[in-house]
Amino acid sequence: MTVSTSRPIAEALADVVVARGADRVFGFPGGGTNLEVIGACADRGLPFVLTHAEGPAMTMASVYGFMTGRPALAIAGRGPGCANSVNGVAGATLDRMP
Repeated sequence: MTVSTSRPIAEALADVVVARGADRVFGFPGGGTNLEVIGACADRGLPFVLTHAEGPAMTMASVYGFMTGRPALAIAGRGPGCANSVNGVAGATLDRMP
């Protein structure tokens, strides 16, 4: 029996994020695959900024993008973490942040 891993998916996501010009990751990791994405981004030189909750992570990534003109990655956990990120994501979308 083989054990599957989401590490290749995390690496592919990190490659896309870097190719799009992002140079920072904000978030409140929930564990599991989020940690793999953070690790894959770190392997590519993207620093991780730990936030107090998911909503601030989305807002910080949005403001970082506004101030630098570069996109940033924001990470949230599943379930409640996703729900907590809605306001930050909506604000970034409505304000057309990078």
